[in-house]
Amino acid sequence: MDVFVSIGSKLNPKQEAFVVAVENRLRTEGLTPHTLNRNSWSTAAPLAAVNELMDRCDGAVVLGLERLYFPSGGVERRGSTAKADLKDPVILATSWNHIEATVAHTRGLPLFVIVDENLRADGLLEPGNDWNVAPLKIDASALNSDMFRELLRDWKQKVVKRKADLAAAAAAQAASAAAATTPVAPLEPSKLSTIQLLGALRLAEVWALLGAIVVMLAAAFGAGVKLAPLLDKDKPAGPAATASASPAAARPNPR
Repeated sequence: MDVFVSIGSKLNPKQEAFVVAVENRLRTEGLTPHTLNRNSWSTAAPLAAVNELMDRCDGAVVLGLERLYFPSGGVERRGSTAKADLKDPVILATSWNHIEATVAHTRGLPLFVIVDENLRADGLLEPGNDWNVAPLKIDASALNSDMFRELLRDWKQKVVKRKADLAAAAAAQAASAAAATTPVAPLEPSKLSTIQLLGALRLAEVWALLGAIVVMLAAAFGAGVKLAPLLDKDKPAGPAATASASPAAARPNPR
């Protein structure tokens, strides 16, 4: 699995050794680290290149290392009622750690944040956000601590689960698309019962059929009403009618 690793550039030897140790530890876990302009390159602008690289990744690691060092401290919120003196020294990481952490979180990538224990952990590098933060001494031996092992295990589980969930969703979508494009065998009316024929009709077709039946019944009824007088006129007279029509024939002739 591929993971994005956010690291500042132009590291000092101690930082570089720590980064290499982290990369090697990720590889032993079956994870391939990718860092822009370190082991992955792009001709796109920096932020676009970060997005392109994260498209291929299943998780993200942020290494918050010293970039700015202020030995004499400073003042926070100068000129306001919340003014506070900062303790010596003040150590800050690269702003790209915050940018890349934001991009990863927005994409739903599981985040694992590792920071120099002496770093001023502001913003996305401080504990309490929606990801793990491991404040460590910048030394390869720190990767053997129980805290680091547990945080790494927990983060990796989230990475594996996300990848599995995406694969399952993609498979379900492909199956649905395949089912939608599968041709349906034509119905053979001669082999269907009346109930099956009616079930195969759409609602509009059912209403059209019912309407046709009603029209046929109305036409048959109307024809019956018109033919009834003609049929009665042509019917031969019965015995009762013959008797009433010829009374003289029934009486004896007096002559």
